This record gives sequence, structure tokens and C-alpha cells, in this order.
Amino acid sequence: MIAQTDPYVLFLDEINGSKHDVQKSFYSLILNQSIGSYTMPKGSIVIGAGNRSTDSAIVRPMSSALLNRLIHLHLQASPADWLVWAVANDIQ
Repeated sequence: MIAQTDPYVLFLDEINGSKHDVQKSFYSLILNQSIGSYTMPKGSIVIGAGNRSTDSAIVRPMSSALLNRLIHLHLQASPADWLVWAVANDIQ
């Protein structure tokens, strides 16, 4: 349920694995932070995640309308960096 009164993070996982009609439903949600008559509280954010086509995962093309509503970041995990962080934050 996304209808909340306090700011929150809405995480859309595998966004580029969804069918085109589902992706299309995210246009207003991502651009205007609203869906139907509901508007997300000020300070809320929408984050989407998905695989690359080279990951041998389910990936569907995203329309330019959806692509242009997003900032694209390519993240790479670093076990060495994570271990440094974990030690500094007493993660065991």
C-alpha cells in the first residue's frame, strides 16, 4: 500500500522486467509522484532498479518516456569497500 501520510521511499524493483503496460503506469508516479487522486507526501522519493540486458535476466526495453523520467546509475558491488565499512560500523 503506497498511500501514506509521512514521506517515504517507494522502491520499484525489476522495473525494466515488467511488461510495457506496467511500465507505462509508472510514468505519472515517477514524474509527478502521484497515481490517480493520490499524491505522495512531500519529501518522498521513487527509486527503480533493474538488471542490465547483459545480466542474462528478464529485461524488457523501456520506452523513452520512462527512460527520460529517471536518473540512471550503474552500481558495482565492492566486497573490499563493504568490509571496510562493516568494520568501521561494528558490523559482525
